[in-house]
Amino acid sequence: MKAYIITSETDLAQQCIQSIEKTESALIPEMFPATTPGQIKEHMRKIFDIRVKWNYPLDPSGDKLDMATGLYKKHYPAANPDKVIACAVSHLRLWKLASESESPFVVLEHDAIFQKRFDFSDIKEYNNEIVGLNDPRGVTRKSAEYYQKIMMTPLSERVELLKVPALEDDLPLPCGLAGNSAYIISPEGGRHMLDLVESYGLWPNDAIMCRQLLGSKLKVTYPFFTKCIEHKSTTTT
Repeated sequence: MKAYIITSETDLAQQCIQSIEKTESALIPEMFPATTPGQIKEHMRKIFDIRVKWNYPLDPSGDKLDMATGLYKKHYPAANPDKVIACAVSHLRLWKLASESESPFVVLEHDAIFQKRFDFSDIKEYNNEIVGLNDPRGVTRKSAEYYQKIMMTPLSERVELLKVPALEDDLPLPCGLAGNSAYIISPEGGRHMLDLVESYGLWPNDAIMCRQLLGSKLKVTYPFFTKCIEHKSTTTT
């Protein structure tokens, strides 16, 4: 199975590749150069024939309830907001590639590290879902609650696909994959993500790829296959 590693820091990407080799995961890794802030417009033009606008707040003044989706859109703290947009466009380019592919592949950010052997054939109940592979602890909002809700599900020794947990929030915030750093996406999943972007505009990748908009088509695996290396974020610095 192909694995595309979104790469802006080659050393981290090499660690990701080494973890694939160390765990003997059944993946063929390929580096996928990340979109930079200066490439946003160019890369967007290559994906859509029509102009798709960024439609998510970049500072606190834009935080609000989105009437089209019923979700509360809250800005992501970032010293350079263009890096948040560039990260979303990097994933968007792979959603476009997925939509044109014949089979699923894995999307990885360069800080994802495999902890156990991954083999797609072990996932017996896969049905064109987008499936997160990452351990949520320490890498997502309310990660302890996220983890506990997964662990409350009766689990077996085999790989299971579970619903993304609903988190207890005062506001209806998007609930997505843990860190959005490692996931399987199918051709159908790629087309669905492009449809969401065309319908609602471009959001941060881990916000628009959420349980509220994807429903049962968004899942997570247990056991978890990856975790994230602790390092300074490239989007919030």
